[in-house]
Amino acid sequence: MSWLWRRIKKFLIKHKVIIGSSGLILILSFILCLSSVTVSKLTKVKTVNSTSAIAATVKVMKLKETQLFKIENATKSKTALENERPDQTVLKSTDKGEDVIRIQTRLKKYGYNIVVDGDYGNETAYAVMDFQQRHNLEISGIVSGLTLNDLYQIPINDNAYKPATQSLLTAKEVSSEVTYESTLNSIESTSNTNNYILVNLSQQRVYIFYGANHNWKLINAFSCGSGKADTPTIKGHFSIGVKGLYFKSGTSIYCKYFSQISGNYLFHSILYDKKGNVLDGNLGVAESHGCIRLALRNAKYIYDNVPIGSSVWIE
Repeated sequence: MSWLWRRIKKFLIKHKVIIGSSGLILILSFILCLSSVTVSKLTKVKTVNSTSAIAATVKVMKLKETQLFKIENATKSKTALENERPDQTVLKSTDKGEDVIRIQTRLKKYGYNIVVDGDYGNETAYAVMDFQQRHNLEISGIVSGLTLNDLYQIPINDNAYKPATQSLLTAKEVSSEVTYESTLNSIESTSNTNNYILVNLSQQRVYIFYGANHNWKLINAFSCGSGKADTPTIKGHFSIGVKGLYFKSGTSIYCKYFSQISGNYLFHSILYDKKGNVLDGNLGVAESHGCIRLALRNAKYIYDNVPIGSSVWIE
């Protein structure tokens, strides 16, 4: 405040104002008071500015920390999580989080085209079930114990899922069956896998599709034999369930390569005896006890190529 005192002094001299000691003390007190107020205001401004600056800095640091966490987490999900075993020893439907991502990335290694989103939904559960079936494990849809151990082995051709994407039909067959492809794509036809099976009981035909909702491509078609009038095949929408190499019916009938439709209704081969001789090879007619009979190669095709969880529509 020296500049203020100088100006006051100059004014007093110029106008020849004489003040006593008390007046001088009063002027000096005023200057000191004014100085104190100004310094106080400046200090407050500096404090406010400093506090705002610190708050802004902390905010930026937190934002950067969050962004870094997201980047690290995304990177971890794609790379490190692929080989890291989950912290949980049991994973099942409705579970969510990093451990589910670990399982999903391993399933993709085995050929399953599932979304890696950390959500243990139907898609993941069915992929686990199919994985268990191909590894001769108990089919539960739950990842634990032997299932968990096998998931972290190196995939080989014998136990990996290899989706059948190529059509086995001739151009003539495709053109004659194209109606079914159009029909399926004209409606909501979802599946938990990339396969869909349509069975036309009136035509005694089975149609296999590959793709996704509204974009299904017919890749195979063949004759079948459905249930007779007093033991009809069920109609409606289902999903492929458990599978097996064969089952025994009665005392002497063997059915090979079965895939469950619902309950005791199955896709399976024509009928054989214990030695492998054909007992009943009729197809194109309704004479089964409710299951859908197929030629051996076609029963094996569904067993090998259409994974558990695939949609089945029987009409």
